[in-house]
Amino acid sequence: MESARISAPTRGNRRLDALLEAANADGQLKAWWYVQQVNANRLGMSDHSWVHVQIVVNIALRLLRLLERSGV
Repeated sequence: MESARISAPTRGNRRLDALLEAANADGQLKAWWYVQQVNANRLGMSDHSWVHVQIVVNIALRLLRLLERSGV
């Protein structure tokens, strides 16, 4: 599972850097991501592994930054 890594454009945000570093170092979290994918495959669902988490993290950051830029 070493290839299971989450990355995001942190733009120097130290708290986000620390969160991503902690997530990437957590073996239990990586095991949960793996199990999610195994279960999704068994149910005939699309990707729910760390790849899905990566996509959601990037979309959430993009939405947050757009809202902040709009003054929300």
